[in-house]
Formats: sequence, C-alpha cells, structure tokens
Amino acid sequence: MTLETKTIAILTANGVNQNDISQMQRALIQQRNFPKIIGAGAKLIQSWNEAEWGHNFAMDVSITEALGVDYDVLIIPGGERAMTVLQSTAHTQRILNSFAAAGKPVLFMNSAKVLIESCGLDTDADNFMVVDDVNEETLPAMIEWISSIKAMDTSEKQAA
Repeated sequence: MTLETKTIAILTANGVNQNDISQMQRALIQQRNFPKIIGAGAKLIQSWNEAEWGHNFAMDVSITEALGVDYDVLIIPGGERAMTVLQSTAHTQRILNSFAAAGKPVLFMNSAKVLIESCGLDTDADNFMVVDDVNEETLPAMIEWISSIKAMDTSEKQAA
C-alpha cells in the first residue's frame, strides 16, 4: 500500500507550530497524499511562528465531528498554544483513544507528546512515534514510518 492511498489526518488547533505543520503537509503532498486537517476551533487554524502568529491552514473537519475510524494515520504537530487547546477538549481524548484501541499509528511532533500522558495513553505503545525535533534530517524518517504502515481495509475500519 502506497502513501498516496492512506487516509491521513493532522489534528491541530490555533497556535500550532508553523514549522511542524507546514513541513509535514508539504512532505505528504510531495508523496501525493493530501492529509485532512482536523481542527479545534474555527474554519482556519492559525499557526505560531517562533514569536508571532504565522500562516493560516484551512480546516477540513471540526474535532467535534471527526471520527478516528475514518483515518489510517493521525499526525499531531507541536505547538504549546495548540496543545493547551487540544488538552482542554474531550474530543482530543476521544480521537486518540480510538486510534489507541484500534492500534492505528499516531505521530506526535515536538510538544504534542504531552497528549500521550494527558489523555492517559500507554507511553510505550508500538503504534506511537514521538519526534522531538522536526527538521530536514528527521522528516524523511517520519515519512518512511508513515509509508510502512498498512492501511486498514473497509471491513477493519467498520469494526474499529
């Protein structure tokens, strides 16, 4: 199964680290995968770029309506402001628990790893990848990890 056939979601909120989300989104698009942005907030997610507000990213689906069963892979870019928002909503825990229960992969970038503990997830889960520094050297390894994951077929998605 190729990367372009996987259904990938990026879970985020205002204050997401601009570098994390833009590099990952760009890398996925170069591989012909167009990830869906699940957002906590309004229709546009505003990133944080070091010391000021950065680019806006269009939200595809609200966190209140998103279902883990609809995606093969979940990516959570860092950003302390975004993590504060995501930690404050039960929908984050609902989505992460769905991925954990189904054994589906979740990539936590930088500060997003705080969600593992705050949502009561297993820190040693095989389906979790935590990357503390997103850069040109670590990005290919993340894309390779996502590419190596077998997508669930329709019957498995319905059972999850």
